[in-house]
Amino acid sequence: MATRFVGLPILVLLLGCGSDREGAQTSKETTPNREIRLLSPLENAVVRSAFRAEAEVKGDTGVEVRFLLDGVEKARVSSPPYAADIDVSSAPGGRRILTVVATDPIGRENAAFLPVRVVARIAPQPLPGNWAFYATFASSYQRMVSNRYGIFATFLHPDPNETNLRGSWTLQRSVDGGATFTPILSGPDDKAPAVETDPEGTIYLLVNPPIVDTSVAESAFYRLAPEFDFKGPIIRKPIPRMRAIAKMTMLYDPERKQIYAASGGGTSHFAVLDQNGELIHGPVRMVRMGTNEFGVKGPFVDIPVLSLSNTGDLVYGWSSGFSSRIDHDNCGEARHVRVSVHMVLSTDGGVTWRTPLGNPIPTDLETQEVSEPPIYTDGSYPETVNLPEEWNFDPFFESIFARGSRLHLAYRSLPVVGERQYYVRFTSSPETGAWVEDRRISPEWAATQNSIDVVFSEADSHGFFVSDGEDPNSTIFFAGRSRENRIVVIGSDDDGDTWYDVAESDILDERYYFIGGCRRLTSDGCIIGAYTDRKPRPYRVKFFKIRVK
Repeated sequence: MATRFVGLPILVLLLGCGSDREGAQTSKETTPNREIRLLSPLENAVVRSAFRAEAEVKGDTGVEVRFLLDGVEKARVSSPPYAADIDVSSAPGGRRILTVVATDPIGRENAAFLPVRVVARIAPQPLPGNWAFYATFASSYQRMVSNRYGIFATFLHPDPNETNLRGSWTLQRSVDGGATFTPILSGPDDKAPAVETDPEGTIYLLVNPPIVDTSVAESAFYRLAPEFDFKGPIIRKPIPRMRAIAKMTMLYDPERKQIYAASGGGTSHFAVLDQNGELIHGPVRMVRMGTNEFGVKGPFVDIPVLSLSNTGDLVYGWSSGFSSRIDHDNCGEARHVRVSVHMVLSTDGGVTWRTPLGNPIPTDLETQEVSEPPIYTDGSYPETVNLPEEWNFDPFFESIFARGSRLHLAYRSLPVVGERQYYVRFTSSPETGAWVEDRRISPEWAATQNSIDVVFSEADSHGFFVSDGEDPNSTIFFAGRSRENRIVVIGSDDDGDTWYDVAESDILDERYYFIGGCRRLTSDGCIIGAYTDRKPRPYRVKFFKIRVK
């Protein structure tokens, strides 16, 4: 487990200690002082695969020295020099405790300890199957979850004509920790459903309408139950008035026992559902469509993301986009462009909303639209996350993580010169309740060695936040792509003030597309995720799993 350390001592002096029958430590005044200290590695040293540890013992002779990592013995040395190679190839990534214990012939012990930072190795494994060009499309919006019944993930398959526009999706299940996956459900669509789970192990899907009729078809809610071994949905029903084009996300609220669903595209709806898919609230259209002075339609929610803090605050973020009928710079084709990044907050489970500065966003209950939308027809918005100079430079909202009084955001943008990867933190003011930006890292979100990086091409990489859902003070992780073309995980133990390397893959000759995974650590303390490797054909889905606890 990654643990916070404040002023840890590198050297511990004990007066010769023995143990009574209950195992309690006792001190004997007649025992001379014995001093033990670690000569190497240094405190908070970054270690990979293996490292050399050396200790010095002053005082008694004839002691035996043991080296332990997080309490697990790694080496034992019975005579000076007290040194050993410590294998960390299978150790969890992150901060670990190296302890050296000197034991004399009658069992008295002295110990010294210090923290080291283990960088675990990521070894992505290809999954068998016929995968689409964008098999993990929108996977950063959580297309993978883990519960007591296994790992569940949705992926895309190509159509027979290889156009990637009329493909199909499958829900895959692994019961062996990700070693193998088996399809358990499928459907016809060019985008995979969002997936979520609850503490009982139920699987929920938010399914796009078929692409041929997204203007009229409604999105669907699926529920798969463990008591039926997830053999098909026990509930399959449309969500009235909720439509989407490709990009949808959902989030389970364990305290309120309800599900939040958000859709992208022109309708840009948000809804609150119960565990049977019945509407509790909404769907509410979060933005109003219009046409600006240039004849461009918008705005719409292009990339919806959701996060729920341990205090019950719900955060809804998105990239705002506009659609034009004809793009003369793009072969005369209709297209859309992202212009800005936004977020709104709710303290009552998605019924009412406010802006980060605390301004309420009224909702017209008759039309089920926000009557004062957080984004206006011309795209103006006083509380954007992205910088003013990045307006219209394709800002892409990657991931968001809310905990306590802090919001952590990751987004990327393409300014005039060079790509930028951003980490942004907001902190809630106890006086006003407003969320104020107090940390911004760019253009490189750097850790010890690796930096989260972006590539603006058909191999858009993206990334996602991960945390331990059971521990409000645990490490915050982010998985993504480094500038060296590695899959990397970085972590922070101080709420985003500093970041360090947790895990990394080799430099891979791959073209990453949509790196995404589960928002929470698995029960055995792992980060799990997947991405599409677009080089070479045939396209491949690769799964990765990194133990960090």
